[in-house]
Amino acid sequence: CRTLAALPFASAGYTLNLFSALCGAAAVWLLYRIVSNIEHNRTFDESMSRFNAPFVQALSGAFAALLLATCVPFWLVSTRAHPASCDTLLLLLAFHLLMRFAATGKLMHACLSAFVYGLGVTELATMIVLAPLYGLMMLYVLWRTERLNPRVIAAILACGVVGLTPYIACALQNW
Repeated sequence: CRTLAALPFASAGYTLNLFSALCGAAAVWLLYRIVSNIEHNRTFDESMSRFNAPFVQALSGAFAALLLATCVPFWLVSTRAHPASCDTLLLLLAFHLLMRFAATGKLMHACLSAFVYGLGVTELATMIVLAPLYGLMMLYVLWRTERLNPRVIAAILACGVVGLTPYIACALQNW
């Protein structure tokens, strides 16, 4: 926000509105990336069809992104100074990084995902409700990539706790 506030024509309201719009646009792009990267394991009959998988995946991603971009509640929070567009971006970014970890097997993606998810928990209470789903997905990906061991789990949990530091600092300050 400080970078945007440094613009010579930017007031605080303009800066926050611009930040919400940028977060909304990034969330739409991330949803496109997430949906278009979901592989469809086709049956034999489907594999004989005229449509190729990359085209259908890109079309699915574009449709999902278009639905999000034209969804009235999302549109309202993305065109005003509202934290929900940033919250949506954090949620989608955490799951996108988890999918990158599943695709590449790089532990850095898992740690970044846990950090972003922890940061998102400090912003959006819905992420607390989604934590079991996120945890099960993380464990499944760790199992699939054959990295399910206590040392890796401890590293990922530590990254998640680092993401929770604003929440922890606020709790300790009020204690």
